[in-house]
Formats: sequence, C-alpha cells, structure tokens
Amino acid sequence: MSLRTRLTLIYGLLLALVFIGLGLGAEIVMQGRFSDQAKTSLTSAAAQVFNKASVSGIHNNRPCTAPSETECVARYQLPSAVEPFAGVYLDLISADGTAYDRSANLKPSHLPFDAAAFTRAMNQRLTTFEQKTWQGNLLEIYYTPMPVGLTVFHFEPDVLVVAKSESDVSHALDVFSAALFSGEAFIWLLALMVTWMVSGSALRPITSITERAAAIADTSDFAGRVPVDTRTAELQTLAVTFNRMLGSLAEAYGTQQQFLADASHELRTPLTVLQGNLHYLEEATDAPPSEREEALHAARLEADRMGMLVGDLLALSHVDAGFGIHRQLVELDRVIVDGFKQIQARERIVRAGQSPQLRLGRLEEVVVDGDPDKLVQLVVILLDNAVKYTPEEGSVEVELVMSGDNATLCVTDTGPGIADEDREHVFERFYRSRSTGKRSDGSGLGLAIAKWIAEAHGGTIEFEVPESGGTRFVVTLPAHSPAKHAG
Repeated sequence: MSLRTRLTLIYGLLLALVFIGLGLGAEIVMQGRFSDQAKTSLTSAAAQVFNKASVSGIHNNRPCTAPSETECVARYQLPSAVEPFAGVYLDLISADGTAYDRSANLKPSHLPFDAAAFTRAMNQRLTTFEQKTWQGNLLEIYYTPMPVGLTVFHFEPDVLVVAKSESDVSHALDVFSAALFSGEAFIWLLALMVTWMVSGSALRPITSITERAAAIADTSDFAGRVPVDTRTAELQTLAVTFNRMLGSLAEAYGTQQQFLADASHELRTPLTVLQGNLHYLEEATDAPPSEREEALHAARLEADRMGMLVGDLLALSHVDAGFGIHRQLVELDRVIVDGFKQIQARERIVRAGQSPQLRLGRLEEVVVDGDPDKLVQLVVILLDNAVKYTPEEGSVEVELVMSGDNATLCVTDTGPGIADEDREHVFERFYRSRSTGKRSDGSGLGLAIAKWIAEAHGGTIEFEVPESGGTRFVVTLPAHSPAKHAG
C-alpha cells in the first residue's frame, strides 16, 4: 500500500470518527432541545387550563341546586379550546381515578396514565413527566394537580393530565439526523478527494527523488543528484542529505576505482619482472650458472616486493572496512627496539653494509594502550622510509621521550629532505616523490598506513624539515602511565 493511500485512509478514518461523534452529539442535543420544548408546551397548556377552566358544583353527578360544603363537590370544566397549543390532549381525573372531563380531540378515548405518577400528583401534589405509547404514537405526558380555589363548593383533589404526541418531534429529529449525516458524508467524501490530491502533490517531490535515485542506482552514476524542493523544509533537508550521501558514495567509489587502478599498476611491474625471469629460467636451461642465479635472485626480490605490496593493500583494506585494533598494555620502548632490529637485520642482508648508519637514541620507558603488532609495523615503516632516502654515508636515528602525558617517537634522517611540492602529498596512498632524483622501490603506501596506525591509537603523525637538512617524522601517542622496567 502506497504512502499516499495510507495517509488518505488514516485521515479519512479520523475524520469519519470526528463526524460520527459530532453527529451523535448534535442528535443528542437536538433531542434534548425537542424534549424541553415539548415539556414547555405541556406546562404552558396546563397553565392555560388553570386560567380558563370553570368551576361548578357537582352532587351525584348532577349540578348542585343548593350549594353545601358537605354535599356539593367543586369540579373543573375544561375550556372548549386550548390555544395555541394544537395537538395537546387533556384529561381531568378525579381522586378515584375516574376521568370526568377530556378535550374534544380525545373523545371518546382517554389518555393512558401511570398509577405511580397519578398518586404523586394526587397525594403529594408533585408534577411528573413520562413517556408512553398510545395508539401507535409516542406521547410525552405531564401530570399536575389542579389548584384548590376559594369557592362555596368543597374541592376534592383532581389531577390534570396533559399529553402531546412526539411523532412530529421524532419526524423533525429524523429529518435533522438525515440532513446532518448526509451533509457529513458529502463533506467526508470531498475531504477524501482533497486529501488524495494534496497528499499526491506533497509526495510528488519524494516520487521525483525516488525515480532519480533509482536511475542513479541503475547507471551507477554517483555524480548525479536528486532534485531539491525548497517549498518544504523537511523535503529540502531530505534531498540535501541524500545528495550529500551521493557525494560521499561518489568519493568512495572514485577512491575505490583509483585504489584498484593504482594497485594494478603497482603489481604489474614486479609481476612482469617475475614472469620474465621465470620464463628465462625455464627456457635457458643451458645458461651459465651465474646468469641463472642472477635471474633467480631478481625473481625472489620481485616476489618479496609483491608480498610487501599485498600486505600493505590488505592493511589498507582493513582501514577502509573500519576494522579496529586489538588494544593491550604495550612497552613502547621494547616495540621500537624490535622494529629497529628488523630493519637492521634486513639492511645487513640486502645492502651488505652499504646502508646508512642506524642509531638508537634516547629511549625512555613508556607504556601505551595499543596493538603491539601495529606499533611494530609503524616503527618499521618510518625506519624503512628513512633508510630508502638516506645515502649510505648518512644516518638514521630513532628516539622515544615522554612529553607531558604523551609519548613522542621521533625518526630523524640526514637525507635530502622533502621537497616543497611533495609535502602536501606525503601521506597520500601510492604517492612517491620524484624530486630525489631516484625512484624508490616502495609501493607508496607505507606512510598512509603509518598515519592510520597513529590515529587509530589516538595519536598524530607529522614531519619536519630542519634547516640543516634531512627529515624528522614525529609520532605522538597518549601514554598509559610511566613504567620502570629492569634490563
């Protein structure tokens, strides 16, 4: 079910409940008003009877010829007409429950009456209203005691019963209810149509956004953007946020494509060299041993280079995937020594003593909360980078000091430094300086990985180019606590 349909149905249901409640309430109010009007008519008719009725003496159902308090009983005689209360029925009832006079519109019938209401009016002089069905009509009946006047005759308590048919009231109420609910039904249907059109207009920008987003998804054109509707603040915010997301996706997609292109480019050269040497070894079976050994050595070097490149790519893939580090308390000074020894051993094997001088400077004992393997990798990357760009007559020094609550790792070399045009690209992936006059055999990923390792530990990495020459990389990590270790 579409959002437009759901909004229309929900609004229609709520509006229907409101209309039903209003209709029932109005019907109850009108019914009460009609009932009050009917009772007012009955009491007004009774008052008119009191004012216009005549009194005469009755003895043995005959008019008295000699008035006597003990023999003649005063009897009211109803007026011939009670105007303007047409449709009102009147009955005069004596104490014994006998109806002795009635209005002309009742003859020869009598009104039904309730014994309890008659008794209250007769004995307690209380008025009473009730409803009864008579000859198929609903009657509103009013019981009231007749007043006792001052005459020569003896008054016995009589009860006046006044009734009025409720059929006209019921008809009027039915007409009112039919008109009210018909009008509400018409307004409800009109409101549904308006809601359907308004919701369609309001949701049209969302439809445009959806269609545009689907087109972008189908074509993978992350440079595209969804339309921004400025008429509604919420939809404008939605579109702007969606476009920001598309911008992030475009950037990530571009980075991924660039990453794949750079990785392919970096792997192509060592793979070509490795394949060429392997083909040579396979075909040149009668080549001199020295040449075969040289080809085998070159293949091994390229294989090692590919292995390092694949390891760097794997590390960066972990970075892009948001993988964290495994933290534990690490003696950073021992980590530095381990990384130093790895580079020292490698240089002895690879360069056979033709590498720059490696020195351990001041190493303070520091404990940090971090990943020992990643920290060793950080030290190796910085030392390897320094050794690559430092001539064999130069030197590379590493030191570790405490600075406040932070541990500061410094790797300083006496190489050519970093050219001005290279400084903003130092930590970019696959970037290698061309200003040194020689091409590095690295992948251009080391410093990018080092930056990630430092930041993953809550630290920073920066570089300095002293006026005296060379380069100094400075890594600042939050220290856990000063530690004293023997040996």
